[in-house]
Amino acid sequence: MFCLRLRRRPYFWLGGQSDRIGVFMLKTVRLSENFSRRVDFEDSALDRISSVLASGGKVGVACSGGADSVFLLRCIAALFPECAGRIEALHFNHLARENSGLDEEFVRGLCGGLGIGFVRGSPESPPKRKSEAEFRGARLKFFEECAASRGLSAIAQGHNADDVCETLLMRLMRGSGPEGFAAPRPVSTVGGAVFARPLLRIRRSEIRAALWAAGLDWREDESNFSGDFLRNRVRSILVPRVEDISVADFCASAGRVRFLMQEESDFVDAELFAELGAVNPAGTVERCSGVLKMASASDSLAIGDRAAESPALFRRCLYLLLAGRGLLENLRSRGADAFVRSVCSNRALPRKMSVADAFVCWRPAEKILKIERACAFKKADFYDIELSWGKNFLPTGDVLEVKKVSLGAREMSAILGGGNDDSAGVFLDMASLEQAGDLPLRARTRRPGDSYAPLGAGSSRSLSSLFSSKKVPAAKRGRLPVVYGGSGKILWSPGLPPARSRALADSPEAIELTFRPK
Repeated sequence: MFCLRLRRRPYFWLGGQSDRIGVFMLKTVRLSENFSRRVDFEDSALDRISSVLASGGKVGVACSGGADSVFLLRCIAALFPECAGRIEALHFNHLARENSGLDEEFVRGLCGGLGIGFVRGSPESPPKRKSEAEFRGARLKFFEECAASRGLSAIAQGHNADDVCETLLMRLMRGSGPEGFAAPRPVSTVGGAVFARPLLRIRRSEIRAALWAAGLDWREDESNFSGDFLRNRVRSILVPRVEDISVADFCASAGRVRFLMQEESDFVDAELFAELGAVNPAGTVERCSGVLKMASASDSLAIGDRAAESPALFRRCLYLLLAGRGLLENLRSRGADAFVRSVCSNRALPRKMSVADAFVCWRPAEKILKIERACAFKKADFYDIELSWGKNFLPTGDVLEVKKVSLGAREMSAILGGGNDDSAGVFLDMASLEQAGDLPLRARTRRPGDSYAPLGAGSSRSLSSLFSSKKVPAAKRGRLPVVYGGSGKILWSPGLPPARSRALADSPEAIELTFRPK
Protein backbone atom coordinates (compact mmCIF):
# COMPACT_ATOMS: atom_id res chain seq x y z
CA MET A 1 0.00 0.00 0.00
CA PHE A 2 1.25 3.49 -0.66
CA CYS A 3 0.05 7.00 -0.26
CA LEU A 4 -0.17 9.37 -3.21
CA ARG A 5 -0.34 13.10 -2.79
CA LEU A 6 -2.05 14.89 -5.65
CA ARG A 7 -1.08 18.43 -6.54
CA ARG A 8 -3.70 20.69 -4.91
CA ARG A 9 -5.52 17.56 -3.71
CA PRO A 10 -5.64 15.68 -0.36
CA TYR A 11 -3.95 12.38 0.45
CA PHE A 12 -5.57 9.15 -0.62
CA TRP A 13 -4.58 5.51 -0.42
CA LEU A 14 -3.84 3.49 -3.55
CA GLY A 15 -3.70 -0.25 -3.88
CA GLY A 16 -3.72 -3.13 -1.48
CA GLN A 17 -1.99 -6.47 -1.44
CA SER A 18 0.25 -7.11 -4.45
CA ASP A 19 -1.19 -9.09 -7.35
CA ARG A 20 0.89 -12.16 -8.07
CA ILE A 21 -0.32 -13.20 -11.50
CA GLY A 22 2.34 -13.75 -14.16
CA VAL A 23 5.13 -11.59 -12.73
CA PHE A 24 8.04 -11.29 -15.16
CA MET A 25 11.49 -9.90 -14.26
CA LEU A 26 10.32 -8.26 -11.02
CA LYS A 27 11.18 -8.43 -7.32
CA THR A 28 8.47 -7.21 -5.00
CA VAL A 29 9.63 -4.91 -2.20
CA ARG A 30 7.53 -4.13 0.89
CA LEU A 31 7.83 -0.72 2.51
CA SER A 32 5.99 0.76 5.47
CA GLU A 33 2.68 2.48 4.93
CA ASN A 34 4.12 5.93 5.53
CA PHE A 35 5.52 5.97 1.97
CA SER A 36 4.20 9.06 0.20
CA ARG A 37 4.50 10.40 -3.28
CA ARG A 38 3.47 13.66 -4.87
CA VAL A 39 1.86 12.93 -8.23
CA ASP A 40 1.89 15.89 -10.58
CA PHE A 41 -0.94 14.92 -12.92
CA GLU A 42 -1.46 16.91 -16.11
CA ASP A 43 -4.46 19.08 -15.27
CA SER A 44 -6.43 19.10 -18.52
CA ALA A 45 -6.17 15.31 -18.96
CA LEU A 46 -7.25 14.51 -15.40
CA ASP A 47 -10.01 17.11 -15.60
CA ARG A 48 -11.34 15.43 -18.76
CA ILE A 49 -11.47 12.05 -17.01
CA SER A 50 -13.04 13.59 -13.92
CA SER A 51 -15.70 15.47 -15.87
CA VAL A 52 -16.68 12.34 -17.83
CA LEU A 53 -17.13 10.29 -14.68
CA ALA A 54 -18.86 13.11 -12.81
CA SER A 55 -21.44 13.36 -15.58
CA GLY A 56 -22.18 9.62 -15.47
CA GLY A 57 -20.02 8.71 -18.47
CA LYS A 58 -17.66 5.76 -18.95
CA VAL A 59 -13.86 5.87 -19.13
CA GLY A 60 -11.49 3.30 -20.62
CA VAL A 61 -7.90 2.86 -19.44
CA ALA A 62 -5.41 1.43 -21.94
CA CYS A 63 -3.49 -1.19 -19.95
CA SER A 64 -0.79 -3.42 -21.40
CA GLY A 65 0.33 -4.63 -17.99
CA GLY A 66 3.48 -2.50 -18.05
CA ALA A 67 4.46 -0.20 -15.18
CA ASP A 68 3.06 3.01 -16.70
CA SER A 69 -0.39 1.64 -17.53
CA VAL A 70 -0.67 -0.30 -14.26
CA PHE A 71 0.22 2.84 -12.31
CA LEU A 72 -2.38 4.82 -14.27
CA LEU A 73 -5.08 2.21 -13.79
CA ARG A 74 -4.49 2.06 -10.04
CA CYS A 75 -4.45 5.86 -9.78
CA ILE A 76 -7.78 6.23 -11.58
CA ALA A 77 -9.33 3.40 -9.56
CA ALA A 78 -8.18 5.06 -6.32
CA LEU A 79 -9.21 8.57 -7.34
CA PHE A 80 -12.72 7.53 -8.37
CA PRO A 81 -13.62 4.46 -6.26
CA GLU A 82 -17.33 5.19 -6.49
CA CYS A 83 -17.10 5.02 -10.32
CA ALA A 84 -15.45 1.58 -10.59
CA GLY A 85 -18.45 0.24 -12.49
CA ARG A 86 -17.91 2.85 -15.21
CA ILE A 87 -14.15 2.30 -15.60
CA GLU A 88 -12.88 -0.39 -18.00
CA ALA A 89 -9.34 -1.56 -18.70
CA LEU A 90 -8.65 -2.05 -22.41
CA HIS A 91 -5.99 -4.65 -23.15
CA PHE A 92 -4.85 -5.48 -26.69
CA ASN A 93 -2.88 -8.72 -27.08
CA HIS A 94 -0.80 -8.45 -30.27
CA LEU A 95 -0.03 -12.21 -30.14
CA ALA A 96 3.51 -11.22 -31.10
CA ARG A 97 5.39 -12.50 -28.02
CA GLU A 98 5.63 -15.78 -26.17
CA ASN A 99 4.61 -14.14 -22.88
CA SER A 100 1.74 -12.04 -24.22
CA GLY A 101 -0.82 -14.46 -22.79
CA LEU A 102 0.68 -13.99 -19.31
CA ASP A 103 0.38 -10.20 -19.73
CA GLU A 104 -3.30 -10.60 -20.53
CA GLU A 105 -3.94 -12.81 -17.51
CA PHE A 106 -2.08 -10.37 -15.27
CA VAL A 107 -4.25 -7.43 -16.39
CA ARG A 108 -7.41 -9.54 -16.07
CA GLY A 109 -6.47 -10.44 -12.51
CA LEU A 110 -5.58 -6.84 -11.66
CA CYS A 111 -8.99 -5.67 -12.87
CA GLY A 112 -10.70 -8.37 -10.83
CA GLY A 113 -8.92 -7.16 -7.71
CA LEU A 114 -9.84 -3.54 -8.36
CA GLY A 115 -13.45 -4.28 -9.30
CA ILE A 116 -12.93 -2.82 -12.79
CA GLY A 117 -14.21 -4.20 -16.08
CA PHE A 118 -11.75 -5.94 -18.41
CA VAL A 119 -11.99 -5.71 -22.21
CA ARG A 120 -9.50 -7.51 -24.42
CA GLY A 121 -8.77 -7.46 -28.10
CA SER A 122 -6.36 -9.20 -30.47
CA PRO A 123 -5.72 -9.66 -34.18
CA GLU A 124 -7.23 -12.65 -35.94
CA SER A 125 -3.77 -14.20 -36.29
CA PRO A 126 -0.23 -13.42 -35.11
CA PRO A 127 1.40 -10.66 -37.18
CA LYS A 128 3.78 -11.84 -39.91
CA ARG A 129 5.94 -8.76 -39.56
CA LYS A 130 6.70 -6.89 -36.32
CA SER A 131 6.35 -3.19 -37.00
CA GLU A 132 5.93 -0.28 -34.57
CA ALA A 133 3.53 1.44 -36.95
CA GLU A 134 1.39 -1.69 -37.47
CA PHE A 135 1.23 -2.43 -33.73
CA ARG A 136 0.23 1.15 -32.97
CA GLY A 137 -2.38 1.15 -35.75
CA ALA A 138 -3.90 -2.09 -34.46
CA ARG A 139 -4.14 -0.74 -30.91
CA LEU A 140 -5.70 2.54 -32.02
CA LYS A 141 -8.26 0.69 -34.12
CA PHE A 142 -9.15 -1.44 -31.07
CA PHE A 143 -9.47 1.63 -28.85
CA GLU A 144 -11.66 3.42 -31.39
CA GLU A 145 -13.91 0.36 -31.69
CA CYS A 146 -14.17 0.14 -27.90
CA ALA A 147 -15.04 3.83 -27.66
CA ALA A 148 -17.89 3.34 -30.13
CA SER A 149 -19.21 -0.06 -29.02
CA ARG A 150 -18.87 0.43 -25.25
CA GLY A 151 -19.79 4.10 -25.07
CA LEU A 152 -16.47 5.32 -23.68
CA SER A 153 -16.32 9.12 -23.52
CA ALA A 154 -12.58 9.12 -22.84
CA ILE A 155 -9.68 6.65 -22.92
CA ALA A 156 -6.76 7.24 -20.53
CA GLN A 157 -3.25 6.36 -21.69
CA GLY A 158 -0.06 6.08 -19.65
CA HIS A 159 2.29 8.24 -21.72
CA ASN A 160 4.85 9.82 -19.41
CA ALA A 161 7.53 12.53 -19.48
CA ASP A 162 10.11 10.14 -20.97
CA ASP A 163 7.71 9.38 -23.83
CA VAL A 164 7.66 13.11 -24.56
CA CYS A 165 11.50 13.13 -24.81
CA GLU A 166 11.54 10.15 -27.13
CA THR A 167 8.73 11.49 -29.32
CA LEU A 168 10.45 14.88 -29.65
CA LEU A 169 13.69 13.27 -30.86
CA MET A 170 11.85 10.95 -33.25
CA ARG A 171 9.82 13.81 -34.72
CA LEU A 172 13.04 15.81 -35.12
CA MET A 173 14.50 12.93 -37.15
CA ARG A 174 11.44 13.00 -39.40
CA GLY A 175 11.33 16.76 -39.88
CA SER A 176 7.98 17.35 -38.16
CA GLY A 177 6.32 20.74 -37.79
CA PRO A 178 4.80 22.41 -34.72
CA GLU A 179 1.86 20.01 -34.49
CA GLY A 180 4.24 17.03 -34.53
CA PHE A 181 6.32 18.49 -31.70
CA ALA A 182 3.13 19.15 -29.69
CA ALA A 183 2.63 15.38 -29.39
CA PRO A 184 1.68 13.57 -27.30
CA ARG A 185 -1.02 16.04 -26.29
CA PRO A 186 -2.69 15.79 -22.87
CA VAL A 187 -6.05 15.43 -24.62
CA SER A 188 -6.50 14.49 -28.27
CA THR A 189 -9.08 13.00 -30.59
CA VAL A 190 -8.27 10.17 -32.98
CA GLY A 191 -11.11 8.89 -35.11
CA GLY A 192 -14.09 8.81 -32.77
CA ALA A 193 -12.08 8.32 -29.57
CA VAL A 194 -10.94 10.97 -27.08
CA PHE A 195 -7.61 10.17 -25.39
CA ALA A 196 -6.45 11.66 -22.07
CA ARG A 197 -2.84 11.37 -20.87
CA PRO A 198 -2.54 12.51 -17.24
CA LEU A 199 1.04 11.21 -16.62
CA LEU A 200 2.89 13.47 -19.07
CA ARG A 201 4.72 15.31 -16.26
CA ILE A 202 5.95 12.19 -14.46
CA ARG A 203 9.22 10.38 -15.22
CA ARG A 204 9.19 6.68 -15.99
CA SER A 205 11.69 6.08 -13.20
CA GLU A 206 9.41 7.81 -10.68
CA ILE A 207 6.48 5.60 -11.69
CA ARG A 208 8.51 2.43 -11.26
CA ALA A 209 9.97 3.60 -7.96
CA ALA A 210 6.49 4.27 -6.60
CA LEU A 211 5.19 0.83 -7.61
CA TRP A 212 8.33 -0.90 -6.39
CA ALA A 213 8.26 0.84 -3.01
CA ALA A 214 4.62 -0.07 -2.50
CA GLY A 215 5.17 -3.69 -3.49
CA LEU A 216 2.86 -3.51 -6.49
CA ASP A 217 3.58 -5.75 -9.47
CA TRP A 218 3.68 -5.05 -13.18
CA ARG A 219 4.79 -6.86 -16.32
CA GLU A 220 7.92 -6.25 -18.35
CA ASP A 221 7.65 -6.51 -22.14
CA GLU A 222 10.95 -8.05 -23.24
CA SER A 223 10.58 -6.48 -26.70
CA ASN A 224 11.20 -3.08 -25.04
CA PHE A 225 14.85 -4.13 -24.71
CA SER A 226 15.19 -5.05 -28.39
CA GLY A 227 17.03 -2.81 -30.82
CA ASP A 228 14.61 -3.70 -33.62
CA PHE A 229 12.35 -0.70 -33.01
CA LEU A 230 13.32 2.94 -33.44
CA ARG A 231 11.74 4.08 -30.18
CA ASN A 232 13.74 1.48 -28.25
CA ARG A 233 16.97 2.67 -29.85
CA VAL A 234 16.11 6.30 -29.09
CA ARG A 235 15.28 5.33 -25.49
CA SER A 236 18.38 3.26 -24.80
CA ILE A 237 21.01 5.11 -26.87
CA LEU A 238 20.02 8.62 -27.85
CA VAL A 239 18.15 9.92 -24.79
CA PRO A 240 20.90 8.97 -22.30
CA ARG A 241 23.52 10.59 -24.52
CA VAL A 242 21.52 13.81 -24.88
CA GLU A 243 20.94 13.88 -21.12
CA ASP A 244 24.70 13.48 -20.54
CA ILE A 245 25.66 16.46 -22.69
CA SER A 246 22.62 18.67 -21.98
CA VAL A 247 23.28 21.85 -19.98
CA ALA A 248 19.74 21.68 -18.59
CA ASP A 249 17.27 19.01 -17.54
CA PHE A 250 16.54 17.55 -20.97
CA CYS A 251 13.29 15.91 -19.90
CA ALA A 252 11.96 19.17 -18.47
CA SER A 253 13.10 21.04 -21.59
CA ALA A 254 11.39 18.52 -23.87
CA GLY A 255 8.17 18.93 -21.90
CA ARG A 256 8.41 22.69 -22.24
CA VAL A 257 8.98 22.44 -26.01
CA ARG A 258 5.94 20.18 -26.30
CA PHE A 259 3.83 22.67 -24.33
CA LEU A 260 5.03 25.70 -26.34
CA MET A 261 4.42 23.92 -29.65
CA GLN A 262 0.91 23.01 -28.51
CA GLU A 263 0.32 26.63 -27.46
CA GLU A 264 1.48 27.95 -30.82
CA SER A 265 -0.33 25.28 -32.80
CA ASP A 266 -3.60 25.95 -30.96
CA PHE A 267 -3.32 29.68 -31.64
CA VAL A 268 -2.73 29.18 -35.37
CA ASP A 269 -5.61 26.68 -35.53
CA ALA A 270 -7.93 29.16 -33.83
CA GLU A 271 -7.05 31.85 -36.38
CA LEU A 272 -7.42 29.43 -39.27
CA PHE A 273 -10.72 28.10 -37.91
CA ALA A 274 -12.19 31.60 -38.06
CA GLU A 275 -10.97 32.13 -41.62
CA LEU A 276 -12.14 28.75 -42.94
CA GLY A 277 -15.51 29.25 -41.28
CA ALA A 278 -16.01 32.41 -43.31
CA VAL A 279 -15.45 30.75 -46.72
CA ASN A 280 -16.83 27.22 -46.19
CA PRO A 281 -20.36 25.96 -45.48
CA ALA A 282 -21.21 25.80 -41.78
CA GLY A 283 -19.96 22.62 -40.14
CA THR A 284 -17.26 21.84 -42.72
CA VAL A 285 -14.47 22.28 -40.17
CA GLU A 286 -14.63 21.80 -36.40
CA ARG A 287 -12.26 21.97 -33.44
CA CYS A 288 -11.82 18.85 -31.32
CA SER A 289 -9.62 19.10 -28.20
CA GLY A 290 -8.23 22.32 -29.67
CA VAL A 291 -7.26 20.68 -32.98
CA LEU A 292 -8.91 21.34 -36.34
CA LYS A 293 -10.52 18.49 -38.24
CA MET A 294 -12.90 18.07 -41.15
CA ALA A 295 -16.38 17.56 -39.77
CA SER A 296 -17.67 15.99 -42.97
CA ALA A 297 -16.18 13.62 -45.52
CA SER A 298 -15.60 16.40 -48.04
CA ASP A 299 -13.19 16.22 -50.96
CA SER A 300 -12.75 19.99 -51.14
CA LEU A 301 -11.87 22.89 -48.86
CA ALA A 302 -12.28 26.57 -49.69
CA ILE A 303 -9.20 28.65 -48.86
CA GLY A 304 -9.30 32.33 -47.89
CA ASP A 305 -6.84 34.90 -49.23
CA ARG A 306 -4.82 34.99 -46.04
CA ALA A 307 -4.32 31.22 -45.97
CA ALA A 308 -3.41 31.10 -49.66
CA GLU A 309 -0.70 33.71 -49.14
CA SER A 310 0.80 32.14 -46.01
CA PRO A 311 2.76 28.89 -46.43
CA ALA A 312 2.15 28.00 -42.77
CA LEU A 313 -1.63 28.38 -43.05
CA PHE A 314 -1.87 26.80 -46.50
CA ARG A 315 0.15 23.79 -45.31
CA ARG A 316 -2.29 23.38 -42.41
CA CYS A 317 -5.21 23.48 -44.84
CA LEU A 318 -3.53 20.82 -46.97
CA TYR A 319 -2.96 18.56 -43.95
CA LEU A 320 -6.49 19.18 -42.72
CA LEU A 321 -8.07 18.11 -46.01
CA LEU A 322 -5.86 15.03 -46.39
CA ALA A 323 -6.40 13.95 -42.78
CA GLY A 324 -10.15 14.18 -43.28
CA ARG A 325 -9.93 11.68 -46.13
CA GLY A 326 -7.39 9.36 -44.47
CA LEU A 327 -4.56 10.32 -46.84
CA LEU A 328 -2.25 12.29 -44.56
CA GLU A 329 -0.04 9.29 -43.72
CA ASN A 330 0.63 8.82 -47.46
CA LEU A 331 1.88 12.38 -47.94
CA ARG A 332 5.58 12.75 -48.74
CA SER A 333 7.13 15.71 -46.98
CA ARG A 334 9.24 16.69 -49.99
CA GLY A 335 6.26 16.74 -52.29
CA ALA A 336 4.21 18.68 -49.75
CA ASP A 337 6.93 21.31 -49.35
CA ALA A 338 7.23 21.79 -53.11
CA PHE A 339 3.44 21.95 -53.55
CA VAL A 340 3.03 24.54 -50.78
CA ARG A 341 5.86 26.70 -52.15
CA SER A 342 4.53 26.57 -55.70
CA VAL A 343 0.99 27.60 -54.69
CA CYS A 344 2.03 30.38 -52.32
CA SER A 345 4.60 31.81 -54.74
CA ASN A 346 1.92 32.28 -57.41
CA ARG A 347 -1.57 31.40 -56.24
CA ALA A 348 -3.06 32.44 -59.60
CA LEU A 349 -1.80 29.22 -61.24
CA PRO A 350 -3.45 25.81 -60.82
CA ARG A 351 -1.30 23.11 -59.20
CA LYS A 352 -1.59 19.36 -58.76
CA MET A 353 0.13 16.83 -56.48
CA SER A 354 -0.32 13.07 -56.14
CA VAL A 355 -0.96 11.41 -52.78
CA ALA A 356 -1.40 7.63 -52.76
CA ASP A 357 -4.23 6.87 -55.21
CA ALA A 358 -5.44 10.46 -55.40
CA PHE A 359 -4.45 13.94 -56.53
CA VAL A 360 -4.67 17.16 -54.55
CA CYS A 361 -5.49 20.06 -56.84
CA TRP A 362 -5.30 23.78 -56.22
CA ARG A 363 -7.98 25.57 -58.25
CA PRO A 364 -7.25 29.29 -58.12
CA ALA A 365 -10.42 30.41 -59.89
CA GLU A 366 -12.56 28.82 -57.16
CA LYS A 367 -9.93 29.22 -54.40
CA ILE A 368 -10.32 25.62 -53.30
CA LEU A 369 -8.15 22.61 -52.54
CA LYS A 370 -9.76 19.52 -54.01
CA ILE A 371 -9.02 15.80 -53.88
CA GLU A 372 -9.50 13.88 -57.11
CA ARG A 373 -9.42 10.12 -56.88
CA ALA A 374 -7.18 8.29 -59.33
CA CYS A 375 -9.77 5.56 -59.61
CA ALA A 376 -11.60 7.89 -62.01
CA PHE A 377 -8.89 7.04 -64.54
CA LYS A 378 -8.61 3.85 -66.54
CA LYS A 379 -7.44 0.95 -64.42
CA ALA A 380 -4.92 -0.15 -67.06
CA ASP A 381 -3.16 3.20 -66.68
CA PHE A 382 -1.45 3.81 -63.39
CA TYR A 383 -2.27 7.43 -64.10
CA ASP A 384 -3.61 9.51 -66.94
CA ILE A 385 -3.95 13.16 -66.00
CA GLU A 386 -4.57 16.53 -67.56
CA LEU A 387 -1.57 18.83 -67.20
CA SER A 388 -2.03 22.29 -65.75
CA TRP A 389 0.10 25.31 -66.46
CA GLY A 390 2.99 25.34 -64.03
CA LYS A 391 4.20 22.43 -61.91
CA ASN A 392 2.39 19.09 -62.02
CA PHE A 393 3.25 16.57 -59.30
CA LEU A 394 3.07 13.08 -60.75
CA PRO A 395 2.15 9.91 -58.79
CA THR A 396 5.79 8.85 -58.97
CA GLY A 397 6.80 11.94 -57.01
CA ASP A 398 8.39 13.50 -60.10
CA VAL A 399 7.49 16.97 -61.36
CA LEU A 400 6.46 17.88 -64.90
CA GLU A 401 6.32 21.62 -65.52
CA VAL A 402 4.38 23.18 -68.41
CA LYS A 403 5.10 26.80 -69.37
CA LYS A 404 4.22 29.17 -72.22
CA VAL A 405 7.38 30.91 -73.43
CA SER A 406 8.37 33.41 -76.08
CA LEU A 407 11.88 32.62 -77.26
CA GLY A 408 14.50 35.11 -78.32
CA ALA A 409 16.44 34.80 -81.57
CA ARG A 410 19.53 33.37 -79.86
CA GLU A 411 17.48 30.76 -77.97
CA MET A 412 15.64 29.80 -81.15
CA SER A 413 18.90 29.36 -83.00
CA ALA A 414 20.39 27.18 -80.26
CA ILE A 415 17.34 24.93 -80.04
CA LEU A 416 16.92 24.53 -83.80
CA GLY A 417 20.64 23.79 -84.03
CA GLY A 418 20.29 20.81 -81.69
CA GLY A 419 21.59 22.53 -78.56
CA ASN A 420 18.70 21.48 -76.27
CA ASP A 421 19.00 18.67 -73.68
CA ASP A 422 15.95 16.53 -74.46
CA SER A 423 16.47 14.39 -71.35
CA ALA A 424 15.35 17.25 -69.08
CA GLY A 425 12.95 19.23 -71.24
CA VAL A 426 11.77 20.15 -74.72
CA PHE A 427 10.08 23.00 -76.61
CA LEU A 428 6.92 22.34 -78.63
CA ASP A 429 5.51 24.63 -81.28
CA MET A 430 2.49 26.47 -79.91
CA ALA A 431 0.79 27.02 -83.29
CA SER A 432 1.04 23.34 -84.24
CA LEU A 433 -0.40 22.24 -80.91
CA GLU A 434 -3.34 24.64 -81.13
CA GLN A 435 -4.07 23.73 -84.75
CA ALA A 436 -4.10 19.99 -83.94
CA GLY A 437 -6.30 20.48 -80.89
CA ASP A 438 -3.63 19.08 -78.57
CA LEU A 439 -4.20 21.55 -75.73
CA PRO A 440 -4.49 20.97 -72.86
CA LEU A 441 -1.70 18.44 -72.78
CA ARG A 442 -1.97 15.19 -70.83
CA ALA A 443 0.50 12.78 -69.22
CA ARG A 444 0.21 9.07 -68.57
CA THR A 445 2.27 5.96 -67.93
CA ARG A 446 3.64 3.90 -70.80
CA ARG A 447 1.48 1.35 -72.56
CA PRO A 448 2.56 -1.70 -74.58
CA GLY A 449 3.07 -0.71 -78.22
CA ASP A 450 3.57 3.02 -77.59
CA SER A 451 5.34 4.64 -80.54
CA TYR A 452 5.83 7.99 -82.25
CA ALA A 453 8.02 9.73 -84.81
CA PRO A 454 10.61 11.81 -82.93
CA LEU A 455 12.52 14.75 -84.37
CA GLY A 456 15.35 13.44 -86.52
CA ALA A 457 13.69 10.09 -87.30
CA GLY A 458 12.28 9.19 -90.67
CA SER A 459 9.38 7.12 -89.34
CA SER A 460 7.57 6.09 -86.20
CA ARG A 461 9.46 3.95 -83.67
CA SER A 462 8.48 2.23 -80.45
CA LEU A 463 9.35 3.89 -77.17
CA SER A 464 11.24 0.76 -76.13
CA SER A 465 13.60 0.95 -79.08
CA LEU A 466 14.03 4.71 -78.70
CA PHE A 467 14.91 4.34 -75.00
CA SER A 468 17.39 1.60 -75.87
CA SER A 469 19.08 3.69 -78.54
CA LYS A 470 19.34 6.63 -76.14
CA LYS A 471 20.70 4.27 -73.44
CA VAL A 472 17.97 5.18 -70.94
CA PRO A 473 18.32 2.62 -68.09
CA ALA A 474 15.58 0.01 -68.13
CA ALA A 475 14.91 0.53 -64.42
CA LYS A 476 14.00 4.18 -65.07
CA ARG A 477 11.78 3.73 -68.12
CA GLY A 478 8.69 2.60 -66.22
CA ARG A 479 8.37 5.84 -64.25
CA LEU A 480 8.95 8.25 -67.16
CA PRO A 481 5.73 10.00 -68.20
CA VAL A 482 4.36 9.94 -71.73
CA VAL A 483 3.10 13.36 -72.81
CA TYR A 484 0.36 13.42 -75.42
CA GLY A 485 -2.26 15.82 -76.76
CA GLY A 486 -5.93 15.94 -77.53
CA SER A 487 -5.25 14.29 -80.88
CA GLY A 488 -4.03 11.21 -78.99
CA LYS A 489 -0.55 11.40 -80.51
CA ILE A 490 2.52 11.06 -78.31
CA LEU A 491 4.47 14.31 -78.18
CA TRP A 492 7.37 13.51 -75.85
CA SER A 493 8.81 11.33 -73.11
CA PRO A 494 11.82 12.43 -71.01
CA GLY A 495 15.12 11.31 -72.48
CA LEU A 496 13.81 11.45 -76.04
CA PRO A 497 13.42 14.20 -78.70
CA PRO A 498 9.98 15.84 -79.16
CA ALA A 499 7.56 14.60 -81.80
CA ARG A 500 8.68 15.72 -85.24
CA SER A 501 5.22 17.07 -86.10
CA ARG A 502 5.10 19.35 -83.02
CA ALA A 503 8.75 20.35 -82.73
CA LEU A 504 9.73 24.01 -82.65
CA ALA A 505 9.49 25.62 -86.11
CA ASP A 506 9.75 29.27 -87.13
CA SER A 507 7.54 30.85 -84.45
CA PRO A 508 9.10 31.93 -81.14
CA GLU A 509 5.85 31.12 -79.31
CA ALA A 510 6.32 27.73 -77.68
CA ILE A 511 5.42 25.46 -74.79
CA GLU A 512 8.34 24.40 -72.62
CA LEU A 513 8.11 21.00 -70.92
CA THR A 514 10.52 20.35 -68.06
CA PHE A 515 10.86 17.03 -66.25
CA ARG A 516 12.36 16.95 -62.76
CA PRO A 517 12.76 13.48 -61.25
CA LYS A 518 12.22 13.03 -57.53
